[in-house]
Amino acid sequence: MTLSVEQADDALTVVHQYLDLPVTSDGRTPQQQMAVLDQRRTDWIDADLKPLVEQYLSGHHALEAFKWEINAFNMRNKGWGFLGPNGQLFFNMLMNAAPDAAECDREIRAVIKMPADEDSARNHIRRFEAFVRSLRQARKSVEGTTRGCPKVGSIPFFLSYFWQIQDRKVWPIYYTNAVTSMVDLGLWQPTGDLAEDYITFKHLYEELAQLFTTASGKPFDLYSVEHVFWFTGAHPID
Repeated sequence: MTLSVEQADDALTVVHQYLDLPVTSDGRTPQQQMAVLDQRRTDWIDADLKPLVEQYLSGHHALEAFKWEINAFNMRNKGWGFLGPNGQLFFNMLMNAAPDAAECDREIRAVIKMPADEDSARNHIRRFEAFVRSLRQARKSVEGTTRGCPKVGSIPFFLSYFWQIQDRKVWPIYYTNAVTSMVDLGLWQPTGDLAEDYITFKHLYEELAQLFTTASGKPFDLYSVEHVFWFTGAHPID
């Protein structure tokens, strides 16, 4: 157990609040709405996103084409929030800031591939962080500013989005909303070490999924924990 008894109690208070939310204007509970979203996302992954990632990783898609396809997919299917600053905007800035397109392609291809284990995940994050920092330093050396450069803080979200596409049962997406909610609840305080913070985040999701399942009698997976924090973050139900 990572959580103390008090932290577990606070987390359980939040999940029971989520489960007790009233039906919405369409006559469904938030849990029923999220179940529909989860099925939709699963279908999108299996039919579109996972094959797209596999084609890029196998060399059948050039990086520019892959970026365009990912953007087009998320424009059509807004199920992950990838169009925000930590996703597509980061992707665009990354490619714009990289003077060597071939190197950028190698780095992205190496790190969006699903890690074999948690140590591999740490290595992916640290490798990519070093690459992004090098781009920022090169821009600053030439132009005196890092304006327009990708931000290192976006890395955990960006990578975990692609990792979850490849195995949605193992790799949670590092949503800012979820991090903020866990901090506000006193469940966790990120250290600033991107690699270790992501692994701690993953462990907390796994622990909360088990805790919520046991306490509620309802099955909670990574998606379900994500939904709890979405509503905890005061997003409108409808």
